[in-house]
Parts: sequence; C-alpha cells; structure tokens
Amino acid sequence: MQGSEALMILDGDLNCSFDSHFMDVTTGTTSPRLSQHEHIKSAIKILQDRCISILDFMSTILDLSQLDFTVNCDQIYYSSKEEKENLKDKSSQEKLEQVLDYMFANSQGCSQLLNWFHPHAVTYVCETVSTKMDAMKEDLQGMLDSITLKFLLTWDLNSMM
Repeated sequence: MQGSEALMILDGDLNCSFDSHFMDVTTGTTSPRLSQHEHIKSAIKILQDRCISILDFMSTILDLSQLDFTVNCDQIYYSSKEEKENLKDKSSQEKLEQVLDYMFANSQGCSQLLNWFHPHAVTYVCETVSTKMDAMKEDLQGMLDSITLKFLLTWDLNSMM
C-alpha cells in the first residue's frame, strides 16, 4: 500500500467524530468544529470512495426489507420517536417536502417525478372519485315518481357533497 493510499484510508476510516469535533488520529489533535456542510461533503466523499451512489444509499435505507436501516428510514419521515407518536411536529415532513420541492424545481428531477407520479396519480384520483361517488349513491337513488319538474329545477349536485 502506497503512503497516499494509507493516508486516504486514515482520512476516510480512522478519523472519528466526537461531540461534533473531528479527531485526527494521525496527529491526535482535534480540528475546529466542522460545519454541517463540511460533514455532508465528507459523507459524500466516503460514499464516492466506495463507489456507492447517493441513490443506492437512499434506496438501501428506504428498502423496508433492510431491517438494519429501519431507524434511519423512520427518521426520513419522523425526526424523533416523539414526533412519530405525536404527529404534531412537522419538521421531518417539512424537510421531506423541501427535498421534493428541490427535485421538482430541477427540470430533470421534475420530468422524472412526473413520469413516476402519473400512473400513481391516475390511480389515486380514480379511487378517490369512486369512493366519493359510492358515498353519494344512496343519496342519489330515489323513486322515479319522486323526480318532478320542481325537483329538477331546484336540485343541486353541490348540495349532495
């Protein structure tokens, strides 16, 4: 192993985060507190070094059959156990919506989201309309002799909903 390869391994594998400080085990010193941006850049570098795409990373976490990542999956939808139980705190919901908004704002992301969403949207709309119509069916059924000219002139579909 070359010296630069060893340094890369040390940088990626042996440097540890302690209380939001970065401990450089090669020198034994703590570097100044890293920003969230710097932590994210470091995480992306680790993924890239191991040839793991961000989508593969996310897909693995979101795969319900990957039980090792259940807690991480839950954190995408709920930032804490309390939030999951309360459903009052909307911080994770807002973050997820923000991610989707960012994807939708990008022309490539928007195109892919719409292509994925179209069949799901059609199914959702059809099921919703069917459920609403089934709920109104009883109200709309009547005897033929109850349909008079006065009834037709005063009847309003909006009053049925």
